[in-house]
Amino acid sequence: MKMKKIASLILAGCMMMAASVPAFAAQELKEVHIMTVQERAAIVPLSTVTGRVLLPKTVAGKTGNPCAQFVADASHVSFTITTAATASTYNVQLYQGTIADGGSLVSSYNTLDVGVGVSISDLEIGQSYYFVVSSLDAPAKGSNATYERITF
Repeated sequence: MKMKKIASLILAGCMMMAASVPAFAAQELKEVHIMTVQERAAIVPLSTVTGRVLLPKTVAGKTGNPCAQFVADASHVSFTITTAATASTYNVQLYQGTIADGGSLVSSYNTLDVGVGVSISDLEIGQSYYFVVSSLDAPAKGSNATYERITF
């Protein structure tokens, strides 16, 4: 009789844990689209921001400097490092949240040539986002770069 009670408690615990798995599941990463020059030129922007950022040298591409924070006013965003003084490639990731508070990863990193951009869809309008950038081929001190962020 005591074994049935213990087995029932274990089974109930397992059922409760199974029901809560979705709450602990990792957020699904959004798909990143590498844009052609023609696609980038065809964007009808809702908002456009340009700025400067230091591309730090990284060996894995998963760390870097945050930049281009915005509140989504559209469900699509594009990001491009337009120039980099001493780097020919860059890595980019999108995070949801603010730079000050940190955020959660929304897209895995991609390594691109400077001048080539990415677009990410299905943003939540009204939510804060920012990008994290770095470079695999920047010098040890990093590379000064300019970027363009467009929502559309």
